[in-house]
Amino acid sequence: MTPQLPVQDDSSSAQSSLPTVTIAGYALYALLLLAYATLGLLPWVAALAYALLGATVNLAVLNWMLYAPSQDARIRFPASLYLLLNAGLQLLFFALLPSLGGLFILPLIALMPVAALHARRLQAALSTVFLAALTWAAVLLSQGTMQLPMRNWQERSLAWIALLAVLAFGAVLVVVIEGFNRALIKDNLRLGNAYKALRRFALRDDLTGLANRRIFLEYLNDLMQRHPGRPLTIGLMDLDRFKAVNDRLGHVVGDQLLIAVGQRLRSVLREGDLLARFGGDEFVVLLPGYSTEQHLSFIAKRLVGCIEQPFLIQGNNLQIGLSLGLVVQRADAPVDAETLVRRADMAMYAAKKNGRQQYRIFDQQMEDAMQERHRKLQWVQSALNDNRLELQYQPILSLEPPSASIAAARVQINAVEALLRLRDAAGLHRAAAFESVLDDDTLSVAVGRFVLAAAMRQIDAWFGAGKRLQVSVNISPRHFLDPQFLSDLRSVLEQHPQCPPELLALELTEHGSELDGSMARFMVAQCRQMGVQVILDDFGTGSASLIHLQQLEISSVKIDRSFTHDLFSSGAGLSITYGLLRIAELMGLPVVAEGVSSAQHALALVSMGCTRFQGYAISPPLSTAEFEPWMAQWQQQIPWTASLGKQPSISAEAIQALVWHNAVAMRAQQDLLSESERQDLLQPNAALRSELGQWCQAHQASYADRPAFLRLIRELHVFHTRLREQLSTKRPIEPVQAAQLKNHSRIVRHQFWNLVLVGIPAAAGAAPIHAQPGDSRAAGFATSRQPTLPHEGNTE
Repeated sequence: MTPQLPVQDDSSSAQSSLPTVTIAGYALYALLLLAYATLGLLPWVAALAYALLGATVNLAVLNWMLYAPSQDARIRFPASLYLLLNAGLQLLFFALLPSLGGLFILPLIALMPVAALHARRLQAALSTVFLAALTWAAVLLSQGTMQLPMRNWQERSLAWIALLAVLAFGAVLVVVIEGFNRALIKDNLRLGNAYKALRRFALRDDLTGLANRRIFLEYLNDLMQRHPGRPLTIGLMDLDRFKAVNDRLGHVVGDQLLIAVGQRLRSVLREGDLLARFGGDEFVVLLPGYSTEQHLSFIAKRLVGCIEQPFLIQGNNLQIGLSLGLVVQRADAPVDAETLVRRADMAMYAAKKNGRQQYRIFDQQMEDAMQERHRKLQWVQSALNDNRLELQYQPILSLEPPSASIAAARVQINAVEALLRLRDAAGLHRAAAFESVLDDDTLSVAVGRFVLAAAMRQIDAWFGAGKRLQVSVNISPRHFLDPQFLSDLRSVLEQHPQCPPELLALELTEHGSELDGSMARFMVAQCRQMGVQVILDDFGTGSASLIHLQQLEISSVKIDRSFTHDLFSSGAGLSITYGLLRIAELMGLPVVAEGVSSAQHALALVSMGCTRFQGYAISPPLSTAEFEPWMAQWQQQIPWTASLGKQPSISAEAIQALVWHNAVAMRAQQDLLSESERQDLLQPNAALRSELGQWCQAHQASYADRPAFLRLIRELHVFHTRLREQLSTKRPIEPVQAAQLKNHSRIVRHQFWNLVLVGIPAAAGAAPIHAQPGDSRAAGFATSRQPTLPHEGNTE
């Protein structure tokens, strides 16, 4: 809560009471002068004039204080003007009526305490000296004519009354001035307390009570100036998974979690270390004296480790992590405070990039990486400004299974993915060259708007030409969650009202936690209401794939190429791909398999239930000019697609059997088999007892007449024979023997896929594939022929 500044009501009241008291004093003193006029010692008009002039002078001062245009003028009492006017009035009547001059000298003495109202002692002293000098000058100038009649008891009584009135007036002025001084002291105390409160507010984080960014940087700069050669370390920390907690449980729980984090971090630091909260879920620590790698490793492990223990907040057991970046100020290469913090931020970013919940120490490679990132930012920004960004389109093949209206399966192209390209003097660059900066806050929105606009123009052109092609575009999570995104999307749709909105699809990459929370759910729901499809890209590679499927109303998913690439060589890739297909099937979500680099990849995916494919086996990304002729004859360019509808499905038992075979081969190559597995594999009939052998026996009736089945049985026996020979020696496996087992396992997989995949005519299999590896969004492979499949056709 921001402290309130005091209002100077008391001091202002004391200041305004001075003219009021003075006016009253003039009125009482005028009555005294009227008594002298009654005795014939003073003209009546002089007594009345004294009262009127005194009231007028002080009313003018009072009105100036109350109605001055300047706030400062209304607050400050014009003591000098007050003294000058009232002293001048007394001297005026002294000069006009020297016979009663004593009556006008006495008020001058009574006015002297007002000099104490000056803010400075020198001014008060000068005012007092000035009044004394005026009084002394008046006495000297009177040349003995100044009188105070005291010839009888009436005149003596009036003289005593005058003296007592002046003394009383002076006493009242002293009391009023004392009240003013007390009010001033009280105001000063309140101002002092308010200043201290404001200083605490300005230098401390109001939530955690730690130092804030400002005081941290001030202290760091001061320490570096006072001890330029002293070693020190800066550690910048960011909480992992905090945003998910904040979005799921609310800001109250999030705030309490930040307080608990600050207390826990403070508990592992030394007395001289400075911990501050930079804002949000970022903390920073200043560690004087830490310079060696051993010291840094010790404190870094303590800081990261203390956050690993769960936090109990309002009955919620919260598990978060900490990413820490450290930088050391070297005496031989000193830098300023801003550079130190920037380098600590680089190290922290590197810790997050490498898996989070760890620490990294800044090195020159991070600086080089940051410079390279800045270069890429400038490169893309320049291309955007110069209109050198463009889109290419990669077709997505769709297999429509037979139905009541369709007698046979039909293969068609009804969707494409728009891929960003950058053109410069060196040629056309794929997105892999600059995609690392596309989610930067300075670029993401501008590039996203360009992609949306360019894609909708192309959709409009194709739709106007009678081609109904859905175009999917990649949207940065930063742009997608930007408050202006819905406005951007609505604007491009309104510019092409004749195009159905479902022809535009947004691809969201699930990496990290950007898509967690209510904001992402709201944005996806709004896009669906507009008719725009939302696709979860790179499915299976993010940190919360199943949560995204559960929380977001997505239209379909794309299986990342890192899984489809390893279908024939990795049991893990095969099992993960099959599992992802089953999950999507159970949730009723269409699936697009990325990275399809050969006809065999497509056939294998069809056998597992996938019906949509994208990759270089179908087509590389094409420019608009290249896409039109390709669409006119795509069936002639990839004739093997006619075999997709003939591919039968493969059972889960077959997948499990092949995955088991891969797992056993891998553990054997690494000499990680358990004792029970060794005993089973040493049995003479281990090949037939294996899961793959049992699958072969169960499907013998279906495949017995095919030569590929016999070769599979033979190669499976060869693999187990070689494995049994190796295990019987009871010696650790040698690298040469591991390589032999790996090759035999590869041959078994090769024969399995040759058995279950339909044959492809030689002419169709020989169709050229334009593989261009390195594209970040649709990476192909060096060849369409996988090493595990040396021949694409059926060897029968």
